[in-house]
Amino acid sequence: MDSVLHHQCIRAVQPVQVDGYLDENVWQEAQPLQLFSTDGKEKPVRPTVARMACDESYLYVAFECTDPDVWCTYTGRDEPLFKEENVEVFVLPEQDVYYEFECNARGALFDARFPRGEERTRRHWAWNAQDLQVGVSVQGTIGTEPGSSMTDSGWTAEMALPFAAMRVPASGESWKINLCRIERWGRTKGECEMTCWAPTYDEGFHAVERYGTVTFP
Repeated sequence: MDSVLHHQCIRAVQPVQVDGYLDENVWQEAQPLQLFSTDGKEKPVRPTVARMACDESYLYVAFECTDPDVWCTYTGRDEPLFKEENVEVFVLPEQDVYYEFECNARGALFDARFPRGEERTRRHWAWNAQDLQVGVSVQGTIGTEPGSSMTDSGWTAEMALPFAAMRVPASGESWKINLCRIERWGRTKGECEMTCWAPTYDEGFHAVERYGTVTFP
């Protein structure tokens, strides 16, 4: 049986400004989490470091994405960000439902609520988390096609996921969570790198039973 990853989330005692710049003390204190290939064995060509923190209202997630070619085109809510480059957070606070939150380098947001056991369709995209926040900073320029700029350093995403849209965890409670990234250097199926914190193997990012366990302070 594959081992389950465990992580202790830390509490943010000072306000977190969700702006894509990780200059609050909590981000220096939060344990860095490396994303690997979906089998958990291969180091990615374009690495990602993620961190988590929380307060009484939000789960904060930060991604620092190495990327010499930052590009994406979507700017609206609930557009298919996963067809380009993005970062994703999956949260399973209950056994019967899980949530997906995504953002791209332009600050576009995607969120969905999936009851387990149901076929995933676009109707699940209609759910919107009120007060979902994202801040992004880009170390370079954002292109609209892969290969449009190969002089970037990367991009940083900072997300605030409202507990009110899910539920507030009790102190010491653990949820199943995964942190993922899709990096593309072309538009064909094979020209991409899919990485995650908890390996999902060939089952895809929606394999909730393979998510890591995050315990709240």
